[in-house]
Amino acid sequence: MERTPASYLVRQCERALCERWGYVWGGKGEFYTRELAEAWARVEREGKSASYYLEDCRRWFDRCVADCSGLICMAIRQFTSTDYDQNSYEMQASFSTFGPIECVPEILGLILWKPGHVAIYTGCATCIEAKCTAEGVVRSPLEGRGFTTWGMLPAIDYAPMGTTLT
Repeated sequence: MERTPASYLVRQCERALCERWGYVWGGKGEFYTRELAEAWARVEREGKSASYYLEDCRRWFDRCVADCSGLICMAIRQFTSTDYDQNSYEMQASFSTFGPIECVPEILGLILWKPGHVAIYTGCATCIEAKCTAEGVVRSPLEGRGFTTWGMLPAIDYAPMGTTLT
């Protein structure tokens, strides 16, 4: 399988941040409309109720949306044209290299993990994450977010050139 460069992953997440993407559970970069919300509500996508999609997430109508793992999946899918789809627990289970968050190396694109949530390390103790329905995609300080582990996904190419901060 072709691997997505870590620098591409970070750029796509920065684009989502600049475009002020929203957070909708199960989203992977779709343009969120009332019609899409109604379709997801009808099938109770991801086990969520109609009121979640139609009321709680209505603030994100007419924007692209993703959940935490969906933000990462979106970037991988765009680069490789594969149907990459993993939730936060599957990502953590597939880490090829990992360590405690207290020892996170300065490598762009590392995946930061805590139970039920992932984010993308952007260096200098910051990350980009699809944080929650109320906030959407944001840049956050690493400290205080509760992440326990950093890891490398096999689907990401962490080649030194252009991905390690100097």
